[in-house]
Amino acid sequence: MTPNILEIYSYLRRPHTSKYWVGVVMGKAKQCLNYARHIDSVNRRWSILENFGMVRIDIMPDYNNTYEDLAGDTYDVDVVGNSISGGKRTVLAQKKKFDERCQLGVVGIVGKKRCPCCNGWVEVDSIWGIMSDEWAESEHLIDIKSSVLNSLIKEKDILKGIQYERK
Repeated sequence: MTPNILEIYSYLRRPHTSKYWVGVVMGKAKQCLNYARHIDSVNRRWSILENFGMVRIDIMPDYNNTYEDLAGDTYDVDVVGNSISGGKRTVLAQKKKFDERCQLGVVGIVGKKRCPCCNGWVEVDSIWGIMSDEWAESEHLIDIKSSVLNSLIKEKDILKGIQYERK
């Protein structure tokens, strides 16, 4: 196991709390190891292609979001007030923290690749509605990088097919 994979694995395997579950969550060893290998592979391939100027990630402000969509029923005291420990006071404290984070802004993560024909940038994948202070740690970042890399592989196969047809 390389030091990079070990670092990612240790991060994934650590016991932590989640905003979606009550209690401590800990990933299963085999799943964490496989995902750590995937993350390392994607990041290594991404950095090579990024150095060649073939791929990039753009972080753009999300002007179309509504904060009601982001919050949903999560901070509705009448809906969840009695279902969590601490009750309404906890929900109101969480809502205050959420509102403070929303003031920092909401962004979209956009994965792009260089078009071989026009040399311009083509958007491959994106996700919107990410809090601006958490996009770098977002699991979606790896998904978008992976999606862009997969599109390059498909494009390479298509270009190979075109090359063979010309011969």
